[in-house]
Amino acid sequence: MFEIQRPKINLAGTPFEGPEPLVTFKAPDRGGVFAILSVNEADYFVIYLGETPNLMAHGIHASHPKYSCWKNFTGVDAKIYVATFLEESSIRRNQMLKSLLAEFTPLCNTD
Repeated sequence: MFEIQRPKINLAGTPFEGPEPLVTFKAPDRGGVFAILSVNEADYFVIYLGETPNLMAHGIHASHPKYSCWKNFTGVDAKIYVATFLEESSIRRNQMLKSLLAEFTPLCNTD
């Protein structure tokens, strides 16, 4: 038996799983930090960062409160991608999120 290797993307030195298209993304039933990415040819750009105690329950899809910003930035759903880093500790999730926000300053995290 073999394990399927999921793609990974490095965000500020942290290996996130993904990116996966938002339209087909199946969130795990675990806590974690997530990145919403825009793709332009082969380059990915961080447009939103978040953390949650349960990625599945959080609703990382078209009903997310920041979805309109994601869509306005990318123009089409097909260019919205998700990457995740699983972390159960809320303290570590918040520390990681704070660090990533300082590094990337994503457009859709501003109010």
